[in-house]
Amino acid sequence: MTTRRKFGMGIAAIIAAQRAPAAIVRSIVAGRQIGVRLPYVDVEYIESTGTQWIDTGIFLTGNHSVEIDFQLTNAVQTRRGLFGGYATSRYGGLISPSNSKLEFGYGSSNVYHQIDADTSRHLVRQVKNKLYVDGVLVHTFSEASFTSSYSSPLGNFRFTNYNPAFARYYLCRIYDGGLIVRDYQPRLFTNELGATEGAMYDRVSGQLFRNAGTGSFIIGPVKARGASGQNGGGYKWIIIASDSGQSWRPYLQRLRQLPSSWKEAA
Repeated sequence: MTTRRKFGMGIAAIIAAQRAPAAIVRSIVAGRQIGVRLPYVDVEYIESTGTQWIDTGIFLTGNHSVEIDFQLTNAVQTRRGLFGGYATSRYGGLISPSNSKLEFGYGSSNVYHQIDADTSRHLVRQVKNKLYVDGVLVHTFSEASFTSSYSSPLGNFRFTNYNPAFARYYLCRIYDGGLIVRDYQPRLFTNELGATEGAMYDRVSGQLFRNAGTGSFIIGPVKARGASGQNGGGYKWIIIASDSGQSWRPYLQRLRQLPSSWKEAA
């Protein structure tokens, strides 16, 4: 998976790939090869303090289904989002601006179903027009054909004056028909500047989805090891190159300040 990001006037190509810890990934930078290891580990959850969220890149339609395992950390909050959004059509979950209830919608922007908000952990599955809470069907909306105007966030709601919910996220899955297109697992990883960060790792695309808001996610406990003795831990690799000017140099300098065990040059 390759994305392109700007650093000053230069363009840096960042290529992240899962590799065994012993692997070496390198890129050519001014005639030298540099690879930086980004350790990661699966955690129980990541927690938003009201400013952090994930952009899934998925434009929800009437054919999509969303599964979200979450826990509000404050039962009394308003105009906060869990996922989705609306313009002419609506799909997603939010915390009502009028009564602090959890509110889920599908299709028409004025059609929704509310449930009481609390600080217990819940599994919500919106299977197209059917809403399940903790395995129980609580509401069926009229079927509709629509496409959302915005890509769906996880931990926010795309509409005027809405902000990320105060909540923990244990998993999120998105399906297009019967095909899974996102399968998010919370992760702690060490970023390119040597700081720990919480994010969501998508098992489908192999991509790490980082905070699209401000501040940092609170990181939950490390997941217990399974029968295999593994908990999903490993390494990410960041590869840096430049195709214009010298603007990559300050960024490269910061990489060189990382512990020597995290970088390898040849």
